[in-house]
Amino acid sequence: MKRLLYSYGSYARLLFHRQQSGLKGVQRYSKRVLNAVHQESDESRIKDVEPPSDPEGVDPSSQRDLATPSDQDPLSQPDFFGVEQMTSVQELFEARVHLGHKAGAWNPLMKPYLFGTRAGIHIIDLDKTLRHLRLALNVTGHIAYRNGIILFVNERSQFERLVQQTARDCGEYFVSQKWRGGTLTNSYMLLGTLRLPDLVIFLSAPPSKTAIKEVAMSNIPSIGIVDSDCNPNLIMYPVPGNDDTPSAVLLYCRLFGEVIRRAKEKREETRKLGNGELEKIVSDSGGHKAGGTTDTVNKT
Repeated sequence: MKRLLYSYGSYARLLFHRQQSGLKGVQRYSKRVLNAVHQESDESRIKDVEPPSDPEGVDPSSQRDLATPSDQDPLSQPDFFGVEQMTSVQELFEARVHLGHKAGAWNPLMKPYLFGTRAGIHIIDLDKTLRHLRLALNVTGHIAYRNGIILFVNERSQFERLVQQTARDCGEYFVSQKWRGGTLTNSYMLLGTLRLPDLVIFLSAPPSKTAIKEVAMSNIPSIGIVDSDCNPNLIMYPVPGNDDTPSAVLLYCRLFGEVIRRAKEKREETRKLGNGELEKIVSDSGGHKAGGTTDTVNKT
């Protein structure tokens, strides 16, 4: 933002300079041209002398920044994938994302995300949910844009098919059954690979904390839906919300699947435009190919 303001400030100073310089500016310009003419002996080269594009006192680097805007860089834009328009507080309310657990079964660490209680049930603050959800969607989009591996994790049998279909539709991976200890910390022995996911999304807090602990130990970014009885401390990007109601989990699956597909579509558009920098990022990341095979990490 400072750099952008600096560029606009330089542009304003340039306009002011051109308006106020008047005859003095014209005289300086004429003197420059005459000096250049006297220094060149070849008449053909004299014709090629062009007036300087920038007046004295203007930083050329600021002009280059203004001529080549940084809006081509996804990281320079706060909403490159349009996540601001993907959902709203009203939609979260209709999906019952605000409903927590009974007041006696809460985790005190979730207090900053709670609005209050009603009929003995904790109510989650949807304004905070929306802010954290948009951040999580933005992170997911950038990782997918750079061809990162995204792993969906859910151990609840009632959402097994939903999570599997969500991962398959966006070309990513999933664990929809009980987490095997050592899946990440001992991946070479269990899976025969050293390649770990670039992002793990917990669509509901797993009954066992093994998966969350392994992701944290492996220093892998994680996104997790945390209900009023969960511990958000081990999740890098916690999203406070109901993780039990089917309508809420369905909404989460739709949003994360949609932002991944948007990111991959933008990546393909960038490839067609011949963005060499993106090609270098993708090759250095070692990510899977677009539209790669979707399979469960835990096949048992």
